[in-house]
Amino acid sequence: MNLYFKIKRAIACFLIQEKIKTKLDEPLISFSFDDAPNSAFVAGRSILNKYGYKATYYISLGIREQDNPQKGYFETAHLKEVIAEGGELACHTYSHIHFYTSSIKSLQNDLEENQRKLNEILPEYRFSNFSYPYGEQTISGKVLVRSKFRSARSVKAGINSNPVDLNNLRALQLEKSLTLEKAFEYIDQTIAQKGWLIFYSHDIQDDCSSWGCTPSFFEQVVKYCSDRKLNVRTIDQGLDLLKVRK
Repeated sequence: MNLYFKIKRAIACFLIQEKIKTKLDEPLISFSFDDAPNSAFVAGRSILNKYGYKATYYISLGIREQDNPQKGYFETAHLKEVIAEGGELACHTYSHIHFYTSSIKSLQNDLEENQRKLNEILPEYRFSNFSYPYGEQTISGKVLVRSKFRSARSVKAGINSNPVDLNNLRALQLEKSLTLEKAFEYIDQTIAQKGWLIFYSHDIQDDCSSWGCTPSFFEQVVKYCSDRKLNVRTIDQGLDLLKVRK
């Protein structure tokens, strides 16, 4: 990201916020996936189910039509299974659109198209939460997202603690370069702060991309949470605990 876009995002994050003061009775963990590749729905979901956990899948329903290095995207059946099991589907735009170079009308149309395509598969389901593609944020884009969703997740590493910015939720990416020690350190800090730690990743496979991690790595993080008997919830369930408006 060049300096101009870094400054643009920083200004947007400073000017457009939705901070709430809240206090959790216990630390909270959420697992989420962006895009999301087939392996997230198969390997990632299988590991989470093993420990009784559910995740939030931020999906771009048009992404399967694009030429992308992360091949093997979700099937329609995966979306139905996630909802049937108590997981969550969330919005990641339809075409994984760039906020920095798109008009507000283009963004509006793209968000509406993602919802429309989802309702062709799940007629009654509506996206409640959002994550920014590429982590890109603009003033007009953030205002639009804030008007449509309960929350918007960023790619900025961190723990969400009092106050929590619902329009820019922090998260930690489970990626190829992250060490287990660092992931465990974040979990321990979340316990100490009684904060909300949101993990996100992309593909979960042995030959993972730079944006994903291996099943072994992912399971060790999930097991660490289970061993400490942490409260693991989807993003929407986490917001319920924070008493955020629907």
